[in-house]
Amino acid sequence: MKDVRRTINESDSVEDYADLFTTNNSPYIGSEATEFFLAKTYSLAKHIHHGLPIVIDSFRAEELSTGREERVLPLFIDLPNQVIFSATLKGEEVGKYRGREGINNIEYIGYMQKKLLTNRDNERFLSKVADFGIKFNG
Repeated sequence: MKDVRRTINESDSVEDYADLFTTNNSPYIGSEATEFFLAKTYSLAKHIHHGLPIVIDSFRAEELSTGREERVLPLFIDLPNQVIFSATLKGEEVGKYRGREGINNIEYIGYMQKKLLTNRDNERFLSKVADFGIKFNG
């Protein structure tokens, strides 16, 4: 974890992690919390070889800098696990992942947010979930 953190954050002032878990007396906040979580998640996947998918929602939510993000992405791309990161991008960043090797970029620009399904959508929805083996009685 310590090596991963130093890869993510190249600052000379970065301190080594004392443990795999934080305590109430020494929580990480902001981008430090994001770095801690990413370093721990990567290290566990790398050393335990659990093979489970890794899902990190809003991995840039705590203002992870672009430089640090650029050092994180190759680490996770090289894992054999399925990795799903979600990020809400600022307007000027839209498209930053398009065409990047190892990243399947999905953008939801233009999609209506918070659209509830109506009765007109039921048949199409049931057809889609049936593809996953889910069946409804009723």
